[in-house]
Amino acid sequence: MSNLIYEQGYFNKQHKLRYLSGFAARSQSTYGRVFLKSRMYEELYAKDLYDFNEDEIKQVMSCLNPLNLHASRQSGGVIHNYIQWAMKEGLRCAPTNPLDGVGKSWYGQFIDTSKEIVFSEAQIRDIVSSLNNYQDACIIQMLYEGVMGEGYSELLNLRKVDIDQDNNLLHLRNDNGRERKLNVSDLCIKLVSAALDETKYLKNNGDVKPGTKSPYTHLVDNDYVLKISATRNKGNGRGDKHLVLRRMKMVSTYFNLDYLTGTNVRFSGMLSMARDVYAAGKKLELDELTAMVDRFDISSLNNFYIYKTNFLNEATIKKVYGL
Repeated sequence: MSNLIYEQGYFNKQHKLRYLSGFAARSQSTYGRVFLKSRMYEELYAKDLYDFNEDEIKQVMSCLNPLNLHASRQSGGVIHNYIQWAMKEGLRCAPTNPLDGVGKSWYGQFIDTSKEIVFSEAQIRDIVSSLNNYQDACIIQMLYEGVMGEGYSELLNLRKVDIDQDNNLLHLRNDNGRERKLNVSDLCIKLVSAALDETKYLKNNGDVKPGTKSPYTHLVDNDYVLKISATRNKGNGRGDKHLVLRRMKMVSTYFNLDYLTGTNVRFSGMLSMARDVYAAGKKLELDELTAMVDRFDISSLNNFYIYKTNFLNEATIKKVYGL
């Protein structure tokens, strides 16, 4: 069972495991994290989560520290459903579920708004301009402008032949078989072209400790824009998603920005696009949403219900851009 690694962390684990057994492995892992966090309060109050009242549940929700409204609702949904299950099993003492009927504002109270999840255009520009490897800078800029793909495959598959400098176009290939052409900025074309010619990669953005054996690694000489280290060269020399993840982790650590992830850089680009819409006195209607879907290659308009709730809204634009 996928959640066996969590067993010792559950309060009243026989009930938790019985509840989780009705879900797929991935859901068991997600729901299990909620129960790991609830254990402290279950031990404090000497009762199972299914017997908690609203105030006690609030303490668990605060401990879960959700990043956004969607995450808060998801965690609250786990608790709500667990209580419902316990009621059907005759385990809960009270006859009602304290989370029945709670709304957006209830879930919103647990979000830590001090965390920087999306970044302004100026912040992204400062980060990009402070990176000494074009390999790193072009990743941030491409993600910001809508290049991503399954497992970062649009970035990883990009080759010299895919760069149309005269028309500012990138020919993108997704590992899922989808191909498209994306118009990008002059800066993006410049960074991509410079990354293509790089032969050395400076460790830790060039800020290495004295005595380090070598401040850089040699890159494979091929026609891919994102190049792997010569010591990691296998097959045709194309990197995998871990290449992007490693470099994003280095950048986030270097700038002490815990939430500077590929997804959040992409979200930042979407927010910038939404800012331009609002600045022009418009709203995110079907035409504007369709344009954003095309640029960021989003699978469905339905995702915007989540995006608009979490960050793609007027309140976040005002917070990030001060409009």
